[in-house]
Amino acid sequence: MNRLEIKTKSLEEILSEEELGSIPIKNFTAESIEYYNNDTVFYFMKSGKAKVTIYKCREEYVLYNYSVGNIYVPEKECVLEFVEDSELYVLNYETIQDLYKNIDFCNFVTYSLSQRSRLQREIIYDLAFNKSKEKITSFILSLIDYDKKEADGHHHINFNMTVHELACYINVRRQTISSFLNAVMKSDIIVRTSHNAYIIKDIQKLKNFGCSK
Repeated sequence: MNRLEIKTKSLEEILSEEELGSIPIKNFTAESIEYYNNDTVFYFMKSGKAKVTIYKCREEYVLYNYSVGNIYVPEKECVLEFVEDSELYVLNYETIQDLYKNIDFCNFVTYSLSQRSRLQREIIYDLAFNKSKEKITSFILSLIDYDKKEADGHHHINFNMTVHELACYINVRRQTISSFLNAVMKSDIIVRTSHNAYIIKDIQKLKNFGCSK
């Protein structure tokens, strides 16, 4: 499962027009933040993009990107940060019960919540057991899977984020990321083609480097 994009169906593919018309829609502008407010609601992304982030002691960690079709249940420790103007379907316990009569919707919610639990377990494992080099390598491999750009037998990736944002996704210091990239470029495993764009020349060597002491 990829934290950069949790692939799923949209509600429009599952519910009828009548069912969709009964669900309230909430609009958010880019850079706005939705905090936990003690209400139990279910957010389904209709359009746009956001990221689910944890803040603690002035530190931040991005759990995963939140995109069309994804479900999000607000939690006390998390905030929803919108990177684009977005529309969200909003359901509470009462309104969601009516839709459970639709077996496709019921299966969709069950699958989405199980995906979310699995992803969180993978994140916990990564934080608990993987060292910085393994975390950075794992993120690069996720980016390769997400971008799926290949030319001349090599994979091309673009971080499309600052080093600070990258550090928030991986939970390592910015200097650690810079040192890692310098080391793999020096070893001719990765080649930088522009400010944030790289070519991965040898995935196996990258994996070996990430596991080395």
